[in-house]
Amino acid sequence: MVTYTAFTDGGNRGGNPGRGAWGYVVYRNGEEIHRAGGYVLFPSTNNDMEYQAVVELLRWWNASRTACDGPLHIYSDSELVVRQLRGEYSVGTKLFAAHMQASKLLYLTGSSISWVPRTQNTVADSIVNEYEDEHERVLGIVIKKRHSHGKPRRKQARLSARPANGVGEGAMPL
Repeated sequence: MVTYTAFTDGGNRGGNPGRGAWGYVVYRNGEEIHRAGGYVLFPSTNNDMEYQAVVELLRWWNASRTACDGPLHIYSDSELVVRQLRGEYSVGTKLFAAHMQASKLLYLTGSSISWVPRTQNTVADSIVNEYEDEHERVLGIVIKKRHSHGKPRRKQARLSARPANGVGEGAMPL
């Protein structure tokens, strides 16, 4: 029997809300078959991005289900998102739209979701960090290490020439 598993993550930098990014990775019988990530150009919370990762994964899964021959089990290190999607926690108005979209896609795709410790979610976390780094490069911000007085130093960076498809949302090559 073929098993499909996926790991999702979301995060932000520069405060909460701040610059947000999301990522996921999909495995078939333990072998990576797809990964994707992206960032948003508006302030978002960590929970927004955790939900965005699940929604983007399920959109991809729904579109490619005809090529896949088994159910998808999702792992996330966000206890809030997992418990809300499983009906164990209530959902506030701020996350209601994202929750409804993710719940609908979970139902339509027949997928399930479980919590994992952050230490078992390192690949999805690295995708998020790559997109957060890219987001900072696109904005032209380089964040220096904090000085002894605790304030970060910011310095304008030169933007490098990048192809139009080299920023933002999209699949990363395997």
